[in-house]
Amino acid sequence: MGHFENVHVDDDGRFRFVEVAVGGFMGLGKEHHLVPIEAVGEVDHDSVSLTLDRRTVRSAPTWGDPHAAPDGTMFVRVTTVRVLEGQFDRMLRFYREFMVPATEMQAGFRGGVMISDRSASKIVTASWWDSQARMEYTGRCAHLPEQIGHLVSYLADLPETESYQLDAIR
Repeated sequence: MGHFENVHVDDDGRFRFVEVAVGGFMGLGKEHHLVPIEAVGEVDHDSVSLTLDRRTVRSAPTWGDPHAAPDGTMFVRVTTVRVLEGQFDRMLRFYREFMVPATEMQAGFRGGVMISDRSASKIVTASWWDSQARMEYTGRCAHLPEQIGHLVSYLADLPETESYQLDAIR
């Protein structure tokens, strides 16, 4: 699929994202995709396996060439939700039909991924933003007024949300 390029950490030194480089020819045209650390499956002495398929990795936000001058800082919101028993499929459908399309239309949105663990009734989303202000504004869900009532009926607990400024280690 690609190769592991870098690890991104938050201000507290916790691992948050791995950078996966894919494509390119002779070092040119590679894309560097950011994948939440929760998507790391097995780690071997010479390989890292992800729990995501190739299409999902390629759809993850790109970081750009880490050796080029940065275009600017990205901000990331990571949200973890625990879903009520029997509501997992409805919650996934809610994300796909309402949350994702509404979020994609927001100013400053640069991409995102969703990782789900049915056995734990848990969904983790990560969304990338071009400014902290835009990320915080969408965190209030003003773009989803009528859908929020439906969301609450699927949750086992309040969502846990963390926000980060994303910087490369290099």
